[in-house]
Amino acid sequence: KFNMIPPAIISIRKDTGGYGLTRGPYVTLPADTTPHQLPHELTHVKQWWMLTVICAAVLYVAQMYIAALPLEAMALSVGVHGALYALSKKYRFWAEVQAYRVSVKTSPEREEDFAKMLNGYDTGRTLDECKQALL
Repeated sequence: KFNMIPPAIISIRKDTGGYGLTRGPYVTLPADTTPHQLPHELTHVKQWWMLTVICAAVLYVAQMYIAALPLEAMALSVGVHGALYALSKKYRFWAEVQAYRVSVKTSPEREEDFAKMLNGYDTGRTLDECKQALL
């Protein structure tokens, strides 16, 4: 399936009871997807697109002023979101808070569950901090 806004390719896996997964503009979801999962993952796709476009623009401008920087360096932009997510607890927390806020809007009765899920991302935040961040 193709999503237009944000542009994404969505695949439904055969497994059940699992989590959604986003890699750039590619989303996979379990067969028994819950209502919050697709909007949550599409939030990550939006984050990826925004950061990719911003970084590509910065690198494009930079290559005009730095002779040693080839235009092809713009291709590195596609990996910035993933690198920041993996290496920065602050960025990972920010990204997941944005996505879980969408989850709360979609399934408000599960707010406590989402705070617990947010707490499981190794961001150094307490459960209370995670609950506060979702408000």
